[in-house]
Amino acid sequence: MITAVALCVLSAVAYASGALMQQRVAQSSMRALLRDPRWWLGMGANGAGAVLHVVALRYGSLTLVQALGALTLVAAVPLAAAVGRRRVTRAELVGTALTTGALVALLVVTGSSSQALTVRESAGVFLAAAAVMGWAALQPRLPGLGAAAVGGLGFGVASALTQAVTLRLGAGLASIVAGVAAVLVLNVAAVWFTQRSYRVGLAAPLAVGTVANPVAAAVIGVVLLGQSFQGGATGVVVALASVVVLTAGVVTLAREQARPVRARRAEHALAS
Repeated sequence: MITAVALCVLSAVAYASGALMQQRVAQSSMRALLRDPRWWLGMGANGAGAVLHVVALRYGSLTLVQALGALTLVAAVPLAAAVGRRRVTRAELVGTALTTGALVALLVVTGSSSQALTVRESAGVFLAAAAVMGWAALQPRLPGLGAAAVGGLGFGVASALTQAVTLRLGAGLASIVAGVAAVLVLNVAAVWFTQRSYRVGLAAPLAVGTVANPVAAAVIGVVLLGQSFQGGATGVVVALASVVVLTAGVVTLAREQARPVRARRAEHALAS
C-alpha cells in the first residue's frame, strides 16, 4: 500500500504540473500550441502522471488509487500560488485540509486487494459503461453536471480495466489487445464528456467529475472485487463520511481555482 500511495502522490504532482502548464497557454491557437514548448512539457507531465497512475494500480486497490486522484487538486494549490507569485488563500487551505483529512481517513479503513476483474467481468463492466455513455451522448439537453458525472464514470471504469490488463498480462494477447482498446475508447469518451461539461463553467463540473471517478471505482471494487472496509460497520461509516468530506474539499478547491487571478490578488492587497 505504501508503494501505491507514493506513486499516487507523484502522479498527482505530475498531473497538476501538466495542467498548470497547459492552462498558461490555453488561449493560444492550436498551431501556436504545437510550437510552444510549455504545451509539450504539459503533455509530457500528463503522460508521466498517467504512467505512474497505471503502475499504482498494480500495487494498490482500485478504490484507494482512484480516491487518491483527488490529490491532483491539492498539489495544484502550492504550484499555482508559486507561479502566480501569491500566497495560498484561506479557502485553498480549508479545501486542502478537508481533502487531505478525508483521504487519510480512507487510507485507514480501506482494505488492500490484489484482485482484478476477470475477462468476463471486464466485458460486462465495459458494456454497461458504454451503454450509459452512449445514452448520454444522444441526449441533446444533458446537463453540464450530468456530463461531468458521465465523464468521471468513464475514467473510473477505464482505470478498473487498466488494472485488469496490468495484473493479467499473461492472460493472452487477444484479451490484452481487447482490454487496451476498451480503455482507449472509454478514456476518449470521458474526455469528450468532461470537455462538454465545461460549457457551464469549471468549478462544479471539475468537482463532480473528480468525485464520480472514485465512486465508480469503489462500486466496482466492492461489488465485483470483494473489497471490504476495515473495522466492519464502523469502517463503512468512516468511509461514507470521508466521501462527504472529500466532496466538500474538492468543491472548495475547484471553486477557488476557478476564480480569476485578479480577484485573489485584490483580496491579498486588501488584507495586507
